[in-house]
Parts: sequence; C-alpha cells; structure tokens
Amino acid sequence: MSVRIRLARTAEDLDAVFRLRHRVFAEEEGIFGLQADGRVVDRFDTYPITGITLAEIDGHAVGTYRITEVTPVGTSTDEWYDFGPHLPSGTRAGAASLLAVEREFRERPGLVFSLLAMLYSWAANRGLTMLTAAVRPSVLPTATNHEWRTVGPQQVSSTHGLPFYPVVLRLEDLPARFVRFFKTHKRPQLFDRFERGFFEPGEPVFATGDQADGAYVVIDGTAEVIGDDGRIVATLTSGDIFGELALINDSARTASVVAVTDLTVMIVERVAFSHAIETEPATAREVIRILAERAANLLEPRA
Repeated sequence: MSVRIRLARTAEDLDAVFRLRHRVFAEEEGIFGLQADGRVVDRFDTYPITGITLAEIDGHAVGTYRITEVTPVGTSTDEWYDFGPHLPSGTRAGAASLLAVEREFRERPGLVFSLLAMLYSWAANRGLTMLTAAVRPSVLPTATNHEWRTVGPQQVSSTHGLPFYPVVLRLEDLPARFVRFFKTHKRPQLFDRFERGFFEPGEPVFATGDQADGAYVVIDGTAEVIGDDGRIVATLTSGDIFGELALINDSARTASVVAVTDLTVMIVERVAFSHAIETEPATAREVIRILAERAANLLEPRA
C-alpha cells in the first residue's frame, strides 16, 4: 500500500481532511460530538497562514496535521492556554493542532513521523522558530520524545472539557532524525515541493502502460527501472529524477519502476512539472542533462 503525503491545497484535499478528523475525533475516539455533515472544521482552516498535511494510502485519507502562524487574529491554541509568557521576544511562533491518524494505520512505519516532519519543514521554511500545542495526556509521551516540553501542569479546557498539557517546541531542538529529513528534503528547483510518496520493498511506483501523473525524484532509498522484457534497465538512488519523459512526450509509461528498499520520493505533478520547466532555467537544464545522459547510456555498446 503506497503512502502519499502532501499539503492539502484543493477543495477535495481539504474536504478529505475534514472528514478524516470526524472519523478519528468523533467516531473513533469520541472527543468531539458527531456532526450532521460528518466533518470537523474551524475558521483557522481557511487562513492563508495555515499549513495542513494530508496522508493517503491508495487514495484513502488516513492522516492529517495542522500548523497556524501566530497573528493578531489569534491561533487555534488561544482558547486552551495563554502561551504568550512562554514565547521569547523575537520568536516567530505557530500553533500545532488536530493531529489525526486513523487507528489501524498508527503503527505504519514512518507514517506519523513523515506527517509531522513535512509540516515542521513547512513551518521552518516560513521562518517559524517555535510551536505551541495543547496535547492530550495520552499523546504527551510521544510529544516529549520529539522534544516538546511542558510549560504548565495538566488542566482541563473550559471550552472543550478535555484534559490537556500545554507544550512548546523550539524547531532547533528537534531530534536528529527530523533534522536529517529537513536536509534531504531541502533541495533546489524540483526538489522543493511538498508531496511525498513512500513505498515498501517490492512495491511498484508505476507500471508500463500507466498514464503519467507526474515526475518523481528519489529522496531516500533505491528503486529499479524494469523494461518490457523484464530486464533491469537502471538503478535509481537519492537525487535521481524519473518518470519525466512520459510528461514531456504526453505518453503512457514505457517502463516500470519498483522499490528495492524502503523508498521515499518527491512527486511533481504534471502541472507543476510543466510550470517548472517553463519558468525555471536551472530545472530545465537539469532535465536536459538527465535525458542526455540516458541517451548516451543507450548508445554504449553492451558486453
């Protein structure tokens, strides 16, 4: 089952997020009351200073997380706790909230980590240095393992009637594995996109004859390109771009790509790829270089 994680941007993405929250918070956990429309949403979801990640497994929404920058109009944590005294002068803060993962997928290796790491990366790219949150007692051990620290005792929200701990996180204090994630995902041109795919060993990224949905960049792991005859045409590792030729030719896939190890890829959808090629000379040069190398390899005599 392939996992794709991205920033929720479209109406369809956001609606999937709102429905997922309802399944987790209202139906699975009973934290919020059941809503007639089957959605959990508030005003902060509409602000342009809000980032929301969406994780899907085979097209089904399974995880989401949200960060809202602190502004004069308030944040999602204001009704829980006054974090002002814990934010040093000059801090660019954000409020983290509404982490929801369907119960059956919470133990999926790397899913929760990647969901958090992608949104922390979004926050860091926007210049945020500190995050605030009100976390349930059951979530506190995980939060403290990720270097969140409590700034007050357990208390009960006067608005929601739920127990919580007020916690803060300095992004510079994140554990080393998050820092490594930032470094491998902070790359120029095509690499700076917020959609990721995660594949297990032996799982196909795409197959011969599939319609091209985007170009791919290997972030971590190894994959193999397999021709129609079953022969391994190429091995792909970190930094390699693949799947772009079908976009350029507007054709179906001419080979299959299969994960050899746990594989993380960045996915550049068709529209974003075309825009990058047309407006970013460095990206266009890189794609041309890759195509030239492949053509040269095809012309090399085989033993």
